[in-house]
Amino acid sequence: MRFVFLGCSTNHDISNVESFLQEVKSMQPDKRLITPSEVYTAFKKMSDSDLHLLGLSDEYARPEWMILTVMPVPPPPVRPSIAVDGGAMRSEDDLTYKLGDIIKASANVRRCEQEGAPAHVITEFEQLLQVCPSSYLLA
Repeated sequence: MRFVFLGCSTNHDISNVESFLQEVKSMQPDKRLITPSEVYTAFKKMSDSDLHLLGLSDEYARPEWMILTVMPVPPPPVRPSIAVDGGAMRSEDDLTYKLGDIIKASANVRRCEQEGAPAHVITEFEQLLQVCPSSYLLA
């Protein structure tokens, strides 16, 4: 049996289903994860005319501005502390611990990159680094 795909100029023999599936897979581009830095770079390269097509303002709503690249951190005296044991002792709040998690996750990524760790290990630490600021902002 032969089959012709719309938009494709060649006939495909589908008598053997497995070879057909392999042929279809070979025609598709490889799927891969896009890193946050690749997205940020692509957003920065968008032209003003593309922004207008998307309904965004090049003056007030550039897409790269929607990605948090620098996170303001309040100094320790400004961060709230909580009372422990009826006010006899003071302790740090959850936000301070979340900030510590972000610093640790960032240090782990940097350390792995400097030590030449395998790519999958660096990717896991980068994904953790993506989660930490989100949990900080939602806390």
